[in-house]
Amino acid sequence: MAEPIIPVRPDGEVEKWWRKVIETAGVEGLVNVDVPANLVQKLSESCGLPVAEIDDIDRSGPTRFTVHPIALSSYRDHSSQQTPVVACVDGSLWQVVLAGDFTADHAEEHKDVLSFRRPTTADQVARAALAGQTFLDRTVDQFRENYAEDSWPSPAILWVAGDEDFQDCLLFWNLRALRPSFGQCPMVIIPADEVESWTGFSREWASQLARPDEFAPDVVVISRSVPEVALHQLATKVFGLKLTDEEVRTGFRVPADLRVPPFTYRVNLDVRHFFIFSRRYGEVRQTETFLTDGRAQLRFPSPVEFSGGGKLLLRLSSTLLDALPARDVLAARIANAAVWRGRSVQIATHNTNVYQVDLSIPSQSEATAALVGDRVSTWSMSEKGRLAAALMEDAGPAVLLQPSVYEAIRHLTTPRATAYRREMERMRASGLSGEEIDEFGARWGGRGERRYDSASAFIARVGHQMSDPVGALEKLCSIGWAERGFEVDCDRCGIRSFVPLAAVETVARCPGCRAASRYTTSVDSVTLYYRLNTLIDRASDQGVVPHLLVIAELTKRDANTNLLGGVLATFGDVTREIDVVGIHDQQFIAGEVKSKAKDFTSTQLDRDFDTSARLGVDAHILASVDGIPAEIERAAIDRASVYGLKVIALSGKDLRPEGTPDSANP
Repeated sequence: MAEPIIPVRPDGEVEKWWRKVIETAGVEGLVNVDVPANLVQKLSESCGLPVAEIDDIDRSGPTRFTVHPIALSSYRDHSSQQTPVVACVDGSLWQVVLAGDFTADHAEEHKDVLSFRRPTTADQVARAALAGQTFLDRTVDQFRENYAEDSWPSPAILWVAGDEDFQDCLLFWNLRALRPSFGQCPMVIIPADEVESWTGFSREWASQLARPDEFAPDVVVISRSVPEVALHQLATKVFGLKLTDEEVRTGFRVPADLRVPPFTYRVNLDVRHFFIFSRRYGEVRQTETFLTDGRAQLRFPSPVEFSGGGKLLLRLSSTLLDALPARDVLAARIANAAVWRGRSVQIATHNTNVYQVDLSIPSQSEATAALVGDRVSTWSMSEKGRLAAALMEDAGPAVLLQPSVYEAIRHLTTPRATAYRREMERMRASGLSGEEIDEFGARWGGRGERRYDSASAFIARVGHQMSDPVGALEKLCSIGWAERGFEVDCDRCGIRSFVPLAAVETVARCPGCRAASRYTTSVDSVTLYYRLNTLIDRASDQGVVPHLLVIAELTKRDANTNLLGGVLATFGDVTREIDVVGIHDQQFIAGEVKSKAKDFTSTQLDRDFDTSARLGVDAHILASVDGIPAEIERAAIDRASVYGLKVIALSGKDLRPEGTPDSANP
């Protein structure tokens, strides 16, 4: 009863509404009844579902994982009740749609256990349907939604079939397949030319209309083959309904009075929106287990009781799975041959009354490695990635989001040759004196020593735009990323040197020539200097710190985030460096990080998105420590749409809430 029947056009396409039906019903596979063989593959690809031929419905594909109603314990529990009804002998199509039917071969195959009744008159079929006593009703025993979102009370549906009733039967069948099991929604299909003679049927129908007053009208009378004039006559004269011009409404009221006669109706309203809502099917059983090193043996009684054999789909959900992207490569690690369905892991198995499942739930780092490895020939951490991993293990990247910390690191980073030349050119262009330029060159030109500086020089560099700059320097010291010290200015060798506080002596001595010297002072005291440790200094020099900023920001947004700060991935004969890759917000993501957004050239964007597409991610990261111009972000979104990717854009306002003035960059 919950399985839709979908018409396919002669060209193999499925129209938009029927696609929506497939999506809403959550079907696992398609069964081909009469689509030509040359269109089956196109149909499968178009709908994204496997197709089984009707003769193989119980032998191949996901459609074989089903259980006949006679295998349910509830089928035998009904033995004290009325025998379920199917269509009359040679009954009309509406009877088959309403109650179900069996071929002679099927009835013969299961004659020892199959029990059903064929009424002698058509009205008995319709009455059995109102009472839930058809064999089709048995097909949804212990089968219902366990979750529904945006499901609202709806009017009852009285569908009227005319002489040419195929379209009516098809539309009714599919609408009923989507009928919510939460709450009541009476639905029946009846023949236009017979119902007037069914004594008492209108009263039986009316008895189902005394429902909470949460919607209007009470009934929608629908037909594709019967004229509206005839529908009005049927509604008023046979069923005693009252035509209303009240607008369609729905909602929840607590408490709600019951609707009372005269019950209202309207004709041929489009009621499909009442049946399109997010849902999950299946009976649920909650259980507990112990997890050791990610492994557990789950044993639990079936939420559905069986008395016979069959196959089914078992879904497992847990908060332990919530952080993982819904990728089958991970599902197969969690349980043998499992796949993802929504946020659950699905296992195709035989039915039993007690299940035992061995679970192996990967950690986030294991899941990240599996996702990266799934689409590449080989991969390894890049030099930047190793530096990032060492820093994250050391202190974690969250500290970088604190005021002025990133700017302090940039200021203290030992200039590379390119940075040195750029700074010299900037100083000349700014009109600084030759003496000042010579001083800078004498201090830093050609030297491999780590840079150091005082708090006052840092403040002068960033001005007063950054908050708590001294606190940022002290924070770096507190986590071991920087150290405090004095500066020795040696008169003998002319070299200025940083002396860590732990190595400070009573008499200042040059670390090089060991001559007695002096510590650099300010107006009223010895000047305190700060210097990065070798790890963070090299990481900053290699451009790793922006990677860590991105990781810190995304981890702040979702604690269940695991990202690598640099990877070398080989796709066949193509090797690419990926700045950031991993798991965030239940997605597999990757992308590029720049200090300056201007470096996102058209060629760079093409390469970045090609890499993300090869990797098979859900979302691409576009990140820059400064602002990302609108035209670059639009160019990224355009490329993302081609590959079917989302874009996670991060700029200075995300990574540096206080802003990043140009003066903070060395």
